[in-house]
Amino acid sequence: MKTEQKLKDLEAEQKLIKGLTKKEYQRKYRENRYKTDEIFRKKVIETSKIQQRKNPEKKKERDKKYWLKNKEKLSIRQKEKYSKNREKYLEQKKIYYGKNKEEIKIHYKELRLKRKLKLLERLGNKCSRCGYNEFRDALDIHHIIPKSEGGGNNFYNLQILCSNCHRGKTFKRW
Repeated sequence: MKTEQKLKDLEAEQKLIKGLTKKEYQRKYRENRYKTDEIFRKKVIETSKIQQRKNPEKKKERDKKYWLKNKEKLSIRQKEKYSKNREKYLEQKKIYYGKNKEEIKIHYKELRLKRKLKLLERLGNKCSRCGYNEFRDALDIHHIIPKSEGGGNNFYNLQILCSNCHRGKTFKRW
């Protein structure tokens, strides 16, 4: 490889340097040392890129470990980067959502359906209030603590209700 040839050239040059005065030797040594370090750095980077292409799982694992170790520092850095380039990010987001509007809708429909199916499985495929279980599409997802009051989308804040019970609970009849 080119880097190996450069290293050999540098070694040959270092052998010639030994007949110089102390100051000349030090100057040449520093120059060669810098060149050697630079070549070594490039070689390390080159081999690490090859290894990353060969082992993407290992790279993901290393990145995850690094993220967990430096979570606070990285999140601060991301926030700073976002605050500096906020308009740019918002513009990119608009463009992306404009181009992929239908795909995004389909994706979120699939996510809602998966969440509903998991909830149905967990709660026994029936309404939590009255026990209705004849028609799955008549069952709705209800937030126990409304999202407007700080409730989330986790399973502990969701329950399955039939459409009648959901309507009644939503309008505070119960």
